Amino acid sequence: MRLHSILIILVYSTLLISCTANRIVIIDSQPQGASIIADGKEIGKTPLKIEPDEVFPPRWIGGSYMVEGNLELKKPECDPVSMKVNDNVLSNDITRQLKCSNKQANQTGTPASTKDEKKLQMNENIAQRLENLNQLHEKGLVTDDEYKTQRQRILNEL
Repeated sequence: MRLHSILIILVYSTLLISCTANRIVIIDSQPQGASIIADGKEIGKTPLKIEPDEVFPPRWIGGSYMVEGNLELKKPECDPVSMKVNDNVLSNDITRQLKCSNKQANQTGTPASTKDEKKLQMNENIAQRLENLNQLHEKGLVTDDEYKTQRQRILNEL
């Protein structure tokens, strides 16, 4: 009888987990327009919003019900980026800087910038993102924990 109760609890727990609202993750790259390949299948180009459970369906791995897969970003004239993904990685948006040749930089319509100009642009972008995040937090649209987490992610890009 006790084993029966445990099995019922396990089944209901699994059903409750699978019924939770799907989260959205944004996969992006710099420069944008890179092909996104999930477990060998192209799913779109950056930036792309995905529901992780649809792209990487959870399954039993060992004794745990979890997500595990491979994600690649590819763009002509750029080095491909490959990463392993799991529940932890897919709990946040994914943004990767692609290393591209000068030919790719010129094809994007902007001249190849010096390192100082790129760093200044990146710092201005980070400052703007921090300001936007702060405004959302002040309006109560972002919780304290979300604010701290997102702020740290932005600052880690420096």
